[in-house]
Amino acid sequence: MFFRKSYRSRVTPRKIRAHLDRRFRNIGVYVFDSIDSTNLEARRRLSAGSGEATLIFADEQTKGRGRLGRSFYSPSSTGVYMTLILPREAAAGSAMLTTICAGVAVCGAISKLTGKEPKIKWVNDVFLDGKKVCGILAEMIESRIIVGVGINLTTDDFPDDIISVAGSIKTDVSRSRLTAEVANRLLGMVTGFDREAVMREYRELSLVLGKRISYIRSGTKKDGVVSGIDDEGRLVVQTAEGIDLIGSGEISLGSESFAE
Repeated sequence: MFFRKSYRSRVTPRKIRAHLDRRFRNIGVYVFDSIDSTNLEARRRLSAGSGEATLIFADEQTKGRGRLGRSFYSPSSTGVYMTLILPREAAAGSAMLTTICAGVAVCGAISKLTGKEPKIKWVNDVFLDGKKVCGILAEMIESRIIVGVGINLTTDDFPDDIISVAGSIKTDVSRSRLTAEVANRLLGMVTGFDREAVMREYRELSLVLGKRISYIRSGTKKDGVVSGIDDEGRLVVQTAEGIDLIGSGEISLGSESFAE
């Protein structure tokens, strides 16, 4: 494919900083050729007493992490694998709301730099053309929030267990520029948190509003139609028994739900 060669250009702290907003250029920026997980590296830095806002980028992850203990496939040179240790004054206040901010940030960055229009499957997956192209993992560590973002850019050889759902953006955009654009947007949102504006944009990007979903509640499979997303990021689901609020766990949609 024509974009593969340009993608292998080396990402460096200097290249990322060149695209960071002036107000964020004092954050720590660290780049690894290969690492177990950028979120695990963030944990190590916080455990060692690091207090600064930090961006960690890896060309490859050997133990990339996703939600619910899953792994995130992170091969060399084909994606953006990054974690932000958010500043202490980050105002989003919870891992859930920070995840929502990150989803909006990723979609906005991809749209700006590629012209494509990804959508968000609640709560943390970004989809494009019916395939998952990005996963997000926000965690509270040492009273700080860290946010891991993995974006498939040119990956085209996925393991068998995810090949039916995983996809790539397929773009020649600079990884350094996309990394910085995601960071700019996310840092901007969490340091000047405007819940109403963020939730409005998140709802506009949602793949699940108005769709029928299934989920597990207290060990029982349930289904219903998503009628809204409240200001805490919870799904408002109309079931046969009435309204149900979902604030954690996982939902499933039929394949037709990804047609938009």
